[in-house]
Amino acid sequence: MELIISDVISKLNRSVETNQFLLKSFKQIKSLEADPIKNVYGISSTIDAIKSKLTQSSEFVNGKKTIDEWLNAYTVTIESNKKQLHDSFGRALESFIKAKNIELKGQFPELKAGIFTIEVDFNLGNCQLWYGPRQELLLKTKLDPEEVSHKIESLMVQLNAPINESSLIQQLHTAYLNIIRKQNRQEGERAEIIQILNELALIRQDNRFHINPLKEYYKEYTRAQFSYDLFRINKNALGTKSLVLVGAVRMDAVSRTGFIWVPSDEKGNGSSFGYLYFKEAANG
Repeated sequence: MELIISDVISKLNRSVETNQFLLKSFKQIKSLEADPIKNVYGISSTIDAIKSKLTQSSEFVNGKKTIDEWLNAYTVTIESNKKQLHDSFGRALESFIKAKNIELKGQFPELKAGIFTIEVDFNLGNCQLWYGPRQELLLKTKLDPEEVSHKIESLMVQLNAPINESSLIQQLHTAYLNIIRKQNRQEGERAEIIQILNELALIRQDNRFHINPLKEYYKEYTRAQFSYDLFRINKNALGTKSLVLVGAVRMDAVSRTGFIWVPSDEKGNGSSFGYLYFKEAANG
């Protein structure tokens, strides 16, 4: 008898848990329906979760027939809303991007917004934002044109953070000297650009990190930021020496450990570089 009672209690518990999940999910859909086009992928994801739950626990669901009928009818609405989002996304995004003085170019699934690439995935309902021509993945965001434009603006602000140009190129020169001296080489010989990035990232840390190298003291210096800094600094800012970037050969460009892409303008044009060195600046 005890075994039978335990089984009943277990089924009732599962019934309560399943129906609570469904109630919460339907309330979430109702909330998202405030903007059904913008939130279509959030609604779709919630419906998929409901269907999965029904498949696993259908015997514990109250009013399952009514739920099934609603799901079948609402699926048509979802597909219609997705189509509307697809049709309007490009136009809305172009409007938001243009308001930030950035030109939007390209065709789905790959759009160009200045120095960034927007990879649009209508199946998953999201966008991936890349630095350059899909060189560095920066972030993923939902398929919302206004949010995508805000993210791009924020990323542009980060890249354009104020720098002391003289200090940065001096640090870059120090990083270069450290690398070639470790390799018993002479100034003027080229050094691998990724090794320079790693060395420069350490040089840029403040005293707290060098005294006690804890994660919370580390100041991030990304490939994208390094690339953009190489683009915007004056290569002759060191005075008697000039910074020279050397293009990556095909073998270097096979792996991300062999090159850094550096823009040549704000429109997304650029080249891959595998090495750099400093040379004596030409007189006058």
